[in-house]
Amino acid sequence: MVQKTHEPLYIQIKNHIIDLILSHHLHEGDKIPSTNELVRIFKMNHLTIMKGINELANENIVEKKHGVGVFVKSGAHDAIFEKRRQAFKREYFYPCMQEASRLGLSKRTLKHMIDEYEEDQ
Repeated sequence: MVQKTHEPLYIQIKNHIIDLILSHHLHEGDKIPSTNELVRIFKMNHLTIMKGINELANENIVEKKHGVGVFVKSGAHDAIFEKRRQAFKREYFYPCMQEASRLGLSKRTLKHMIDEYEEDQ
């Protein structure tokens, strides 16, 4: 659900819906919960909820059908995944690899570290 973070509430709503799509709890063509349902769930006002939904509509993740509801658009999952993958690469992977290079870590050592991580999970 929505966490206490520095992000504005409407961004938290947007990210919650994105996470539902990425985790396959919402699929392309699925109707997202109504504004009233989201208000009840998150205890926020309609304007905050709608701002988050409007952001998703502006990013072509959802489609509003007047009088019917808001639906996950075709291609939304793949678009979200690619955007997150690029952000991960830019924000985490490249800096990690730069630090590994500064430390002189080999590919073999990095692979071993990844294997250790997977064993610990």
